[in-house]
Amino acid sequence: MREIKFRVWDNVVKKYIDSRYVSIDGLGLLHVAKRVIKDCFRLLNTRKSPWFTIEQYTGLKDKNGTEIYEGDIVKFTHKIGYGWGNNKGDIAEIKYMIDGVSFSGFGFRNNVPLTVNKANKLEVIGNVHENPELLEEK
Repeated sequence: MREIKFRVWDNVVKKYIDSRYVSIDGLGLLHVAKRVIKDCFRLLNTRKSPWFTIEQYTGLKDKNGTEIYEGDIVKFTHKIGYGWGNNKGDIAEIKYMIDGVSFSGFGFRNNVPLTVNKANKLEVIGNVHENPELLEEK
């Protein structure tokens, strides 16, 4: 069973909140600095807070051992397979979908499921909050 973890982006201050101030209680509610902001089982951000963006850990790590979270921007260090439309050096964003974790970006025909054997061919190079320019088409 994978570890359930979250990171929280503060939309006002424009930085990630230190994980020491983020917790999940026995009811499954996510607390940031003692304030309930979201039911942690609503993974699709259907009830977005204007103050915070909650991103879940995928349970996977990139080729360097860096944890991969929703909202991360990854770079392919190898081609992951035929038919996906990716090449070495392509960049994609990690997203939670109804049926699991996937990545999408330039050169992909569809959202591609993220699995352990694909994760070790990726490198986290940023996230959508601090590095949005990485997703701009060149």
